[in-house]
Amino acid sequence: MITRAPAHESTPAGACPKCGAAFAPRWFPDGYSQSDGALCASGLLDPPPNRAGSASTLLTYDQGSGQTLRRVLASLSARLGPPSQYAGDNRGPSVRWRWPAQTVTLTAPRGLCPQVAVARTRELEQAETASFRRAAGALPYLWRYQPGPACLPSPTAGEAPSWNHLQEALQTVLRASCSDLVPLVGSEGAGFNIVDVRNRRWRLCVIVSPSENILLAVDDHGGPTGCVGAHSMRQRGWQTFVPLLRMWDAEFPLGDAGAASAARLLLSEMHHRNVRSPGDLRLTHVSSGDRGQLDIPGLCIRPAEPSDITPRAVAS
Repeated sequence: MITRAPAHESTPAGACPKCGAAFAPRWFPDGYSQSDGALCASGLLDPPPNRAGSASTLLTYDQGSGQTLRRVLASLSARLGPPSQYAGDNRGPSVRWRWPAQTVTLTAPRGLCPQVAVARTRELEQAETASFRRAAGALPYLWRYQPGPACLPSPTAGEAPSWNHLQEALQTVLRASCSDLVPLVGSEGAGFNIVDVRNRRWRLCVIVSPSENILLAVDDHGGPTGCVGAHSMRQRGWQTFVPLLRMWDAEFPLGDAGAASAARLLLSEMHHRNVRSPGDLRLTHVSSGDRGQLDIPGLCIRPAEPSDITPRAVAS
């Protein structure tokens, strides 16, 4: 069963109740017909007045409907077209269809039913930008993937104020990548590099994919087995030295335990490499395959400027 939220005027299929423009009825699972134009892909959405930046719920999928996020997403995409944005936070993933005036959002909080809501695009994005600038409390999203060529600017989030905060941020983002980002974005997975602006000869590489789990790697340009020796590196938690790449790597399973272990190793290696503070770290080569734009403000690491990196400090 699907529960329809109140406060939307109904009208027979064929015309928008506000402007009279024609539209086709939108059919949803379990025989529900939304014919009042609230989800019309031509931009006929008109949410009722509400708090700035907030959304008005249109549909709530009940527990008994059997509608998983993937099934609801497929149903909405067939009617509204490809999503404009995928994102996720501590509560779970969200998917958006964006038009100049209004934005439709599908959310799936963990343990709760999927919901479809609508908000005014300008107010929603202004509220999110202000939230990132304040850098207080929960961020609007930890990660965001935009598959299309016309992408919104990357958000600006604050730096981690302490090492404990950074470890928590790394663990949270890796956990969200395992549970939400990779399943939604696709089999190509996601990856990023972390570099130290004070020592540009090494980098930490992170890849999350269904086939390789959570894979970490770090540069080591020393002797045949690295600059500090195989024994020391294995004691730190690194598993394999790859001579061709001059890197050590370590692999962890997808899930909460793997994300926690990977975050601990990343932080430990930063300390072993004498990183002075989280503010000296920069994020480079954030990607999910060759398409779209991936942003990870939840890491609380500043994206690198051209002056922060050299060819030796980035992934090929």
